[in-house]
Amino acid sequence: MKGFKKDGKFIPTGNKSKSSLKKSDVTRKVSTTSGKLRKKESLDGGNKIHNYLGIELDNLNDLINKVKIADNYQLQQLADYFGVEKNKDDIISEMEVSDDEYELAEYRRILGGVKLGRNKKSLDDEEDEDKTFKFDELSDDAKHNVRMEVEGMVGEDHYWAEDVGILYDNKGKFDVNDKIFNGEMPTHWDQDADWIQFELEVNDDNELRKWLGVTEDTWNKITPSFENEDGHNTKLEFLDDIGRDIDLEDDSEDVTKKEIKQVKKAKLKFDDLMDDALDNLKKNWEYQISDENIEEEIEERDWDFDEDGNII
Repeated sequence: MKGFKKDGKFIPTGNKSKSSLKKSDVTRKVSTTSGKLRKKESLDGGNKIHNYLGIELDNLNDLINKVKIADNYQLQQLADYFGVEKNKDDIISEMEVSDDEYELAEYRRILGGVKLGRNKKSLDDEEDEDKTFKFDELSDDAKHNVRMEVEGMVGEDHYWAEDVGILYDNKGKFDVNDKIFNGEMPTHWDQDADWIQFELEVNDDNELRKWLGVTEDTWNKITPSFENEDGHNTKLEFLDDIGRDIDLEDDSEDVTKKEIKQVKKAKLKFDDLMDDALDNLKKNWEYQISDENIEEEIEERDWDFDEDGNII
């Protein structure tokens, strides 16, 4: 039978394995000994304890410090002993209220392989787990993880596309949204499939005519119409006075060849405007996921990260 001598008496600890001895077993075994075990001196205040051979033993404070750097196997033994989860805080709480000499002996047995002073690296590692970092303190790999995370957050929101500046004539340097339309933003788009659509409402019909390069006489014979088809940019079409599409391949009594030429040019100019809008949309997206913008976003939000770049 396993045990130790105390005041000339043999105190049994049983023959169970290290991981199976529970607190209930200790209570039963203490009750079978002759008289209660007595502490040789106070366990508080960090005083050292000695056994009957005069060998210095770890006191409760030392044992608690050992729990902080114990390995998983030792923590599991203590958790099983107290009947709690394998959590250092829970284990330490149990130890602080369970400190008679028999129990201290059991803690020493379980934690016997832990050497204070030789496990500074383990303590440092534990502190590192709780340490937080700013973005500029992270490794290159961790920074890459942060950028990917923020890019995903940007992709879930459409604020970068909800911009009246997207509808802009890049070639003519003309703000059609301010002069012609009512501050329209894209309603549908796919920057990978290369199309963009708007629900356009004309604010100034005469400004639209002048920007398209159509004479007043021709304009009075036609009506502009904006159409959206799945997977295509918004198109500008022209209708005659009874609402029919104007045949751009054949002149009629109402629309001459010269006027049809104006209409064709107007349609091409509007197509260029949609191409510009798509280009502006893509530039907005590329800026949103750029290192510069992501770092500005991180600084503004004042995020903290763990060592791997996860936002805390």
